[in-house]
Amino acid sequence: MKLILFVLIISLYFLNTVQGKEASACFTGKGDRKIKGYVTFTEQRGKKDGLHVQVKITQGFAQGKKYPYHVHLYKIVNGDCNSTGTHLDPSGVGKKPNYHCNPKTPNECEAGDLSGKHGDLEIDHSGMAKASYFDRFISLKGHANGVVGRSVVIHAAKDRTTRIACADIVMGKCHV
Repeated sequence: MKLILFVLIISLYFLNTVQGKEASACFTGKGDRKIKGYVTFTEQRGKKDGLHVQVKITQGFAQGKKYPYHVHLYKIVNGDCNSTGTHLDPSGVGKKPNYHCNPKTPNECEAGDLSGKHGDLEIDHSGMAKASYFDRFISLKGHANGVVGRSVVIHAAKDRTTRIACADIVMGKCHV
């Protein structure tokens, strides 16, 4: 009994000190491409700035392709990914002529340029993409670089500008 109680206390302590609040963008399979999956943003206790980002896309993409994805400024209006505005860029670095994010200097990238800082979504032989990383240039909310109330947009592999999927970022977990 004491062992069970000890394990329970340690487990609760770990959950409360390692993970904090979470927000998600849920791709539910609606639309032409039937894209399904999620992007989660989780505060990590003990880390003052940044979020742990986890991506899992389970269907809707061509195998072997790479797709750029970003946090965009606005929520989706009437299902239109073009309504999400530009990339989240509170410092204005994306307005510089010939802007290109270099992952070696992420402080010089747009805050929302997730693929520029951490790589495109690479679709494997089973049609899935997974990624997990820590991004210290975004937060959940309350700041210019907050992601809640914005959207995640996935762009076409060929031209890197056409918006092929989008999902609003809301507090909580996805149930996809």
